[in-house]
Amino acid sequence: MGSKFLHMLFATILILTFGNIVSAEKADNFNDQMIEKTKEAANVQLSLSERGYTYSEVIEALTPYFTDQFIDAFISVNMMKEDDGLYYIMGTDFPIYYIPFYQYAGETIVEMSDDYTQVVVYEFFSATSDGPIGYDDHYEAILYKLENDEWKVDEIIPQYNPNEARANSKEELSTMATSERSDQIVDMDEEETTVEEVEETKTMVEKGLGVLRAIASFFSSYFGKV
Repeated sequence: MGSKFLHMLFATILILTFGNIVSAEKADNFNDQMIEKTKEAANVQLSLSERGYTYSEVIEALTPYFTDQFIDAFISVNMMKEDDGLYYIMGTDFPIYYIPFYQYAGETIVEMSDDYTQVVVYEFFSATSDGPIGYDDHYEAILYKLENDEWKVDEIIPQYNPNEARANSKEELSTMATSERSDQIVDMDEEETTVEEVEETKTMVEKGLGVLRAIASFFSSYFGKV
């Protein structure tokens, strides 16, 4: 019995360990993809300052990386249509709706929200008093959300607090779960249970108990023979 039990235990540990390794690799790959997507989005924004573009060209360039709402805001704030009919980037010392100037040297962090609907990419910026803009220590973040099954930039957060964001995310998730449970209870109270539904539930319970007994019997006989 000892030998077979150890083999089973070892196989179980191996499966769990391998599963954790695969999950970690998938997470790392996803993080790398989101960081690469952020770099590409930043480059696209900067490329728009090279010359004038038609409106359709601007939309085509930005659509793979930004939500429709974000694109409208970016064009409204940062671009102007000139007499030649083309859109040009306006120069400014206070860029708005631009991907932050991340260093990407292993310092960029990617986090998924608890409800898997948003991804935040953020990095720490040390305080500086150089140049036209000075600032204290802070994080700057990009908020991604799914649009047409693609992760796209939906918001730039110039002052981001990771701890506060995580706490809010957990609180919102807990509130949603509580609300859903309350709705289910109300629905159950409002619905009338028929005789057929009661009999069907009893049948399902009996079948479930039968399966559990069969499993218990199998393991009892297996270990009894070992």
